[in-house]
Amino acid sequence: MPADLPEEPVTPDQLEELTKSLEKQMREAAKQFEFEKAAQLRDRLKALKEKATSTLLGVEQSRSREVEESGGHESSGQQT
Repeated sequence: MPADLPEEPVTPDQLEELTKSLEKQMREAAKQFEFEKAAQLRDRLKALKEKATSTLLGVEQSRSREVEESGGHESSGQQT
């Protein structure tokens, strides 16, 4: 995975902003016939989307386990 992708979790808004930026840079590079640069940007974009997907899947799996462990009731994190 490219080293300049964020290691820390990003918010959905940050992810969208970064995705749009990479897509814009990729299109601009292609317009300028900088196809190698465009391909590198495409690969960064793909890696970012894969990381975001795997992160979201991990969160969903964690939530599912929490629900199962609590007897089928989703916890809000508050005690009663």
